[in-house]
Amino acid sequence: MAKRSSLIALGSVMVAFLSGCALSQVPPLIPREVLFGHPDRTNPQISPDGKYLSYLAPDSNNVMQIWVRGLRERDDRPLTSEKIHSIWHYTWTYQPNKLIFAQDNAGDENWEIHSVDIHTGAIKNLTPYKGVQSRL
Repeated sequence: MAKRSSLIALGSVMVAFLSGCALSQVPPLIPREVLFGHPDRTNPQISPDGKYLSYLAPDSNNVMQIWVRGLRERDDRPLTSEKIHSIWHYTWTYQPNKLIFAQDNAGDENWEIHSVDIHTGAIKNLTPYKGVQSRL
């Protein structure tokens, strides 16, 4: 019985509180794009030789790609051109001109590891095995 009367009292307090709040005092909602959209840039990494900066950023279709630029330049360019599924995991290799990244096939979560050469843009699937998950 005491529990029920406590709930009734709490409900009365809430009603009194809410009736004192004017609707004009409620702040505007945060746009969903701000909370759930892609960042402008994320996951910056410097190449092993210290000459390049890589990062993830969306392309014109809002798909996250790997981008690279000279560390002292403003020559940003995308290295990848995924059509549908964004890239979220990548890292530099011990070779200063190569990055590796994980990508699944149409969302199946069977991650494959790919390498990309920053000078030629050549991409190679290093783990082309169906039904197998690879991880960085």
